[in-house]
Amino acid sequence: MGLIGIWETYEDDGHNKIVVTFYKDSVITELYGGVHHTNSNWTVDSSKIYFTNIKLLDTILSDVTYKYTLNNTKDTLSLNFPQKSKRVTVLFNKATTNIFFDKD
Repeated sequence: MGLIGIWETYEDDGHNKIVVTFYKDSVITELYGGVHHTNSNWTVDSSKIYFTNIKLLDTILSDVTYKYTLNNTKDTLSLNFPQKSKRVTVLFNKATTNIFFDKD
């Protein structure tokens, strides 16, 4: 599975850094300096990632589906999802460490 591992946003367009860590049976999403943290289950097919049982503190959130693509070298992940009345695409680079936890 090409998605297993740590992915972080790299564009600097005024948005907060997002880190998504895919494990075999779960995914952790972190943003706002690691303060906002969700844990969920995930499955994938050839074009979509399905997040289920999304936990934020003691709350279970609605399931989310993202359209995704990987580039040819499988080091850039593009997630596409609806937000309000438009679709948004967020680009992630494959990372070796989680910037929120591996600070010197």
